[in-house]
Amino acid sequence: MPRRPNWQTTCEGFVCSICWTNFSATDSAMKPRVAPQCGHSFCLGCLEAIARTSRTQPPTTRCPSCRRETNILPKNFVINYAMLDVINSMNEAKERQRPAKTKKGEGILVQCFENQNHEAELYCTSCKEAYCEKCYMKSHEKSRLMQQHRAVKMADKPEVIPMCSEHPHREAIFHCPVASCSHYEKVGCGECGKLYHRDHPCSKILNRIKANSDMMMECHKLLQEKKETLTSHQEDIIGSIKSFGLSDTISHHEQLITEHFGPNEDESALRKYRIFVLYEKKQLECQKKDIAFQIRQIEILDKKLLKKWLQKVNLHEAELIIEARKNLRKRIIKTKVYFKLEEYNFRPDMSARPSRPVEVAASTSGR
Repeated sequence: MPRRPNWQTTCEGFVCSICWTNFSATDSAMKPRVAPQCGHSFCLGCLEAIARTSRTQPPTTRCPSCRRETNILPKNFVINYAMLDVINSMNEAKERQRPAKTKKGEGILVQCFENQNHEAELYCTSCKEAYCEKCYMKSHEKSRLMQQHRAVKMADKPEVIPMCSEHPHREAIFHCPVASCSHYEKVGCGECGKLYHRDHPCSKILNRIKANSDMMMECHKLLQEKKETLTSHQEDIIGSIKSFGLSDTISHHEQLITEHFGPNEDESALRKYRIFVLYEKKQLECQKKDIAFQIRQIEILDKKLLKKWLQKVNLHEAELIIEARKNLRKRIIKTKVYFKLEEYNFRPDMSARPSRPVEVAASTSGR
């Protein structure tokens, strides 16, 4: 059965007590429906699944909470609007608590010096500022002196050398990696090297900046590859979820079950199959949310990497590289792992739960 959510999840929203999915004011299938015989509320999908197991004519729907029955079809159950009002109020309260998002500069890696709503494309080596191409031409064509300025692409912007931690008026020339050093993770000038870092395996600051810059681009490339794989999985899983909502495939399987048992139709086999369909679909939807979350985390991290790499400031720091490597260590399977309902290995007698093709292949190869 679907995994029951924790206490906090159930208190943040009303859930169907059969599939443990949150009721929704926008999704018609997840709007709470009131059982007329008792007043309990469930989602339409679960109620229809219960009704299909009925052996009576006309079919009856038995409440899973109190076992009372009704011959009214689930699609005709009244929607619990009182519960929807509470859900809408809770959603509105959550929206009010969220910090307001500003559109100014949103999604921009490096802002244009003249207009913060523009993405910087060029860096003026004389002005020491970043511009979009339009603003650069507009601001530099007015002055004959500024017309002599030289602009380079943002990717070719010179790295900014950090200043010494102890002597802010001097440029740093080295970085100390020794964990036990009292000036650990600090950069310093020549004088600091003699005073605090004697015999330490310090690296030249320019070499460290170059190494970190190259590593950032390598992490960016690997993060993009991981995102592409996850996006492919996301497309597969969406197709799989849709297949579990196709009545033709489900009806065909149920017909095969009925034909297999003949006059002595086994109701438990049909019940097993319907539970399997509901459970598998809910599991796929949970995995879809997890993949979407992973993709979003990669996008946020990759944006931080690119922004720092383009700004060329504090490239001697390695925190983002460490964070990217940590994300990349979480490997994902690159082969197909999500299948449509019709691709499952299905037995009409339901003596075994329908299995994915990879599960059968794995069990066969292990013999």
